[in-house]
Amino acid sequence: MTKFGGNQHLVRRTNLKLIVDTVKRKGTISRAELAKELKLSAPSVSSNIDQLLKMDLLKEIGEGDSGGGRKPILLEFNNEYGYVIGIDLSSEKCKTALGDLLGNIIAFEQFSLPEDKDGEKIINRIIMIIHSILDNHPKAKDRILAITVGSPGVIDSDANTVRLSPQFKGWDNLPVRQILTDEFRVPVLLKNDINLAALGEAHYGVGKKSLNLAYISVDMGIGSGIILKGKLFEGSNLAAGEIGYMVPEVDLLEEDFAGYGPLEARASVPALLREVRKVAAGSTINQWVDDPQEITLAHVKKALDDGDEAVRKTVAAIAKYLAVATANLQAVLDLDLIIIGGEIRVLDNHLLDMINRLAGKIMPTKPEIIYSQLNSRAGIFGAFAFGLDFVFKHLFD
Repeated sequence: MTKFGGNQHLVRRTNLKLIVDTVKRKGTISRAELAKELKLSAPSVSSNIDQLLKMDLLKEIGEGDSGGGRKPILLEFNNEYGYVIGIDLSSEKCKTALGDLLGNIIAFEQFSLPEDKDGEKIINRIIMIIHSILDNHPKAKDRILAITVGSPGVIDSDANTVRLSPQFKGWDNLPVRQILTDEFRVPVLLKNDINLAALGEAHYGVGKKSLNLAYISVDMGIGSGIILKGKLFEGSNLAAGEIGYMVPEVDLLEEDFAGYGPLEARASVPALLREVRKVAAGSTINQWVDDPQEITLAHVKKALDDGDEAVRKTVAAIAKYLAVATANLQAVLDLDLIIIGGEIRVLDNHLLDMINRLAGKIMPTKPEIIYSQLNSRAGIFGAFAFGLDFVFKHLFD
């Protein structure tokens, strides 16, 4: 008898989830159309819908068209049943957003990291920003179902901490998840920031039609998120995609990179700007800035637009490293799409064309190599995608 009851409970949960998923996908639908779509009996569908209406997961929004007889009552998913919060720490301008259960952004805040990038100060700033958002959106305050934090580094799933994150002081092994869970009393999910960006592009951006893709972020550091057969691939230690640690030249095996990987030491945004500053005196950039330390990617882009040869050669050297990285990824994974994101996008097609040309020469098969569509919001949308997946998996627990 217990087994039968358990089976009945499982069937009911499965049907409830099927109905919610179908209503979400369709937008609006009647009970009769649901029964037909799911091949379930009308009484079973009606019973489950009554439960979902009581739970406030579905709502009735009025009458639909009728082919004769009574007009059907249309159902719609209640996207305000709950909310998720996403936090993206992937760049100097960190982002926090509040979203509904359809992934629509309700509130969005940017904040700068503390100057010393101290881990405890960062977590305190996150807490302050979230409280500020919730104070301004009281309707969501008691309906937060998950918080997703995207952080640089490798996630330790057992300890729920971050390691190998040299960008932040004291961030390694800081109990980020536990601190936020204690503060807000909701499930907190900790994920690598680049993995979230890959999920963001796969669910909401240029990767929606791709089953096998890599998202490569070139920013303060370099990393990638990998989607294989439509699912995030993280590897045995949740460290898959840490391509900043790729060795693009054998001579680099002898060097010490002080916590950074060989590739990001040569081809990240700070590395590029460091090399451009060396040639600034002989370039057009010298006309626009007095101090080479003030050079930004915008200056580099303008110099490339103006045909500055010294800057072009410097960018071409960086492009070679990135071409090696994309070619190596392709040789191992046989992807159909490689997306490049991060601050490096400022260089526009000057860089992208170089990478396509150089990598295309040595790749065994050539995927499409394009820039991110979601740009700096890829991580936030990925946080929503990951958070929402968690919420809907546990909706009927």
